[in-house]
Order: sequence, then C-alpha cells, then structure tokens
Amino acid sequence: KRRQSNPFLAGLSEQDIEKIKKEAWREYGRFWRGVATRSRYVRQPMLETLDKVGAPRALQMVPVVESSYNPYVISSVGATGLWQLMPETANDMRVKSDRYFDGRRDIRSSTKGAARYLTKQYRRFGNWPMAFAAYHLGPTAVQRRLDRRHWQPEDGLKRMPLPPITKTYIRHIIGLIALHEEGTIHFPEPFRTKTITLQTPVDLAHLHELAELPKDQIFRFNPKLKLKQYYDGKPQTLQLRISEVRLKLLKQQIPSEPNNYMTIK
Repeated sequence: KRRQSNPFLAGLSEQDIEKIKKEAWREYGRFWRGVATRSRYVRQPMLETLDKVGAPRALQMVPVVESSYNPYVISSVGATGLWQLMPETANDMRVKSDRYFDGRRDIRSSTKGAARYLTKQYRRFGNWPMAFAAYHLGPTAVQRRLDRRHWQPEDGLKRMPLPPITKTYIRHIIGLIALHEEGTIHFPEPFRTKTITLQTPVDLAHLHELAELPKDQIFRFNPKLKLKQYYDGKPQTLQLRISEVRLKLLKQQIPSEPNNYMTIK
C-alpha cells in the first residue's frame, strides 16, 4: 500500500513510513520538549515567511534536524542559524550579512533563502527525498548519483543511491513530518511579537534590564543581532521583534529622542 495524500510521503510504502516514524521518534522524541520550547521564539516569522514564498509548512521540520531550533548553533564546519547555512551557500541564496547583522541567523532572510532553494530542488528532482538530499549533499552530487542509478520514491528509501549519512538525514526529516501529520508530535503556539524600530545609539543590554525582560529575550527573538551595543550610528535604526505582552513596558523605556552619546562601563 502506497501513501499519496501528503506530497512528502508520496510514493512511499506504508512499511517505509512506519519504519522512519519509529526511527525519528527514537532520535528526537526525548528531546522534543526542548525543541518545542525553542521553536516558540522563531516560528511566527518562519511560518509567515514560508507562507509568503509559497513553500509548504512541513519544511518547518528541516530546522529540527539541522539545528534543533537553536539559531545560535554553529557546526564544526562553520554552518550556522536555524537552517545551518554555510557562508557561500548563504551568498548563493542572497542571504546577506554585515558587521551588525548575521543574515544566516535572521529568521525571515534565512527561511526565505532555504525555502526557495528546497522548492527549486523539488522542481528539479521531482520528489522531496531528493530535494532534501540536494540540501544536504549538494544538487550536483545528487545528480551524479541519479545518473548512475535512477531512483523514485516507489523504489523505497533503502535503495536511494546516496551516502548513509544523507539517507539518515532524509529519513529523519520525512519521519518527523509523518509524526507531525498524525499528531504524535506538535509545536506549541509561537510567542506573538511586534516589530518596533529604534534609533541608534542604543544599549540593548541596558534596555533589556530597564524593561525587565526575561533573560536574553531580545536575543532569542532577534538572533540576527551581532552585538549587544549599537552605538556608532550605523545602522541608524534597529528593527527588533518584541513580545506583545512586554511591548508597552519596553516602549516606556525608549527615550523620545535618541542620545548622541552613551556611557559604557
């Protein structure tokens, strides 16, 4: 019996799907609470971005496997952010960074780049397992292997002509998608935020303290930030996502006119 309704499971046998669900649960079930908690800070802009670019929401499972929803994770080879982008990959996806902001940690920018890349690979290869393979291994390497041995989902995940680590990566993502579809795992509602614009210079650490925000909250909502102090007038403005429930208190602490100096201890 084959599964057809969900495009991520299309063509796979029920036996394959049951196996990868069990494998994904063994790997991520005991860590799911931590993943779910971290996801609350970033899923609002992520889902909005996936919707905006017309990408399936099921792609929200990719950051579970890539970064466990911690945008500050840096891999041993230098990939960072929810989607674990390498600097050169980020450039190809037009995800820009500078001395003030890390685009690979910017939720909207990195999600837009990764989602467009994945949907492009899906159109190229015609199925999601090979789109995920291209994300993990690179499309040229995947194409070389497919040229040697053609593969379709009906052939079974075990027969994918890919290295073992890439096959595991694909099984975990699709297994999580299947677990989410059946309701075994779910994400909590993300924290609701509003984006405000601040004039620089601004001492974010001091503002955080004055507004009595929970520990590191500004940085959890805004992982793109590189520095705690934005003081040299560049950029002239700073856009921050702030929790809706804390917004009023924080606004009370923002000076009506920006300072032309600040004290740093």
